[in-house]
Amino acid sequence: MGKRESSPLTVLGYDPGGRGSHGAAVVSRESDGNLTVKVATVSSVAEIFTWFEDQSGTEPFAAGIDTLLSWPIKNEAGWREVDSYLRQTYPVVANSVISANGLYGSMCLNGMSLAMKLREKWPDIILNETHPKVLYYALANQKYKYDDQMDTWLRKEMKTRERFQVSNDNEWDAAISAWYTLVSIDQEAPRDLADEFQAENPIHPVGKVHFYWPKLTNTAKNQGANVT
Repeated sequence: MGKRESSPLTVLGYDPGGRGSHGAAVVSRESDGNLTVKVATVSSVAEIFTWFEDQSGTEPFAAGIDTLLSWPIKNEAGWREVDSYLRQTYPVVANSVISANGLYGSMCLNGMSLAMKLREKWPDIILNETHPKVLYYALANQKYKYDDQMDTWLRKEMKTRERFQVSNDNEWDAAISAWYTLVSIDQEAPRDLADEFQAENPIHPVGKVHFYWPKLTNTAKNQGANVT
């Protein structure tokens, strides 16, 4: 995946939830490089898919989804190698990483349902697995605790000209999922954990997927080294 030239680009973001708490985001890069951001909270996968169709305005290039886009088959407890790696590398937020067997159905079912709908509608769309809570810690070196400071941090990182309003943590998770996916495509992600952790041969229900991730900071390296 090489660096893309500056051109209009639309990326979707989704944070699965329960009744009335599905977070959605559309991040679009205009031809001049400016980013526009739209967020919403909706009630179902069907509603969020329709919202994406209405808001994107053009065929989306990619989507960042907070869900398991690959499924483990070798570990009885449902742990994937990539999940164990994140827990060991970021022990401060290790409790945010849960095995597939322990996750709420909203993440596993709704997240994969939307991924399937997106691939059905747009077969070439890039699908990127995200983990907003750990990703925020990896980028900001701060534990996830949704507040105005996190809103300010995200707007600053996005460098948008127009202020966008995030109403809750579901929308925030969707927004960072879309934004980091776009950044990874634009500038070539430092890492793709989906490629790094293929030894266990997980199942990929929607075909080729990615798990774009930043490089390790010295802090994360030191923390990981202390894990036994």
